[in-house]
Amino acid sequence: MKTITLTHKLSDLGAFLRGTDADEIIARTTYIPGGWHEAEFEAHRAGFQISRFLNEEYLRNHTFAECYRLIRR
Repeated sequence: MKTITLTHKLSDLGAFLRGTDADEIIARTTYIPGGWHEAEFEAHRAGFQISRFLNEEYLRNHTFAECYRLIRR
């Protein structure tokens, strides 16, 4: 299972998901364009499940911690 963590903002989530070979993607919510419903729609359309969570590592570092986890179905 290939996991990647995004370190930059995306301009098009759907295109990124369709073009990646990763099975799991972790990204801060601020790196994904639009809101929750847009991200959920694009994820499902590209064959991914999406969930929102607080990243413990970012919490320990006192940085913005809200992230999305996208897992290929």
